[in-house]
Amino acid sequence: MTVGPDGRTEVDFRAAKPLTFTAEAAGADIRGTVAYKGSFRGSVTFEGSDGTGRWNPQGRISWSDLNATVRLSEPFKVTLLDGASLADISRDTLPGAGGAVDVHPILRGGTYACAGDTLRLRTRANGPDVTWTFARN
Repeated sequence: MTVGPDGRTEVDFRAAKPLTFTAEAAGADIRGTVAYKGSFRGSVTFEGSDGTGRWNPQGRISWSDLNATVRLSEPFKVTLLDGASLADISRDTLPGAGGAVDVHPILRGGTYACAGDTLRLRTRANGPDVTWTFARN
């Protein structure tokens, strides 16, 4: 992820490994992986001081160059999405994932904490509560 001084942000998942997720729905434990492939661009503003505050996406974000593969491992093994464009799906598309899969990763409203070479984002607006951790190269 690259965030410019003007807030322009590019997120590149081309070399990313699958992420694991857990959730509970109707009393059942749900576990699986989501593999994002591709990249997307948007813009953010930061509100706060001393390296903490609000993370606010701005304007339109094009999800058409980002794809996801979602596989459940519990309570049963199934592929819910296989290379689907995030421009074509919503949280309602994945009822079997218990709301745990982020169909609009990273560029959703939330909070940030930046210290040293580490940026932590906790995105909660319009989706699951997810913490993303980034380390500067």
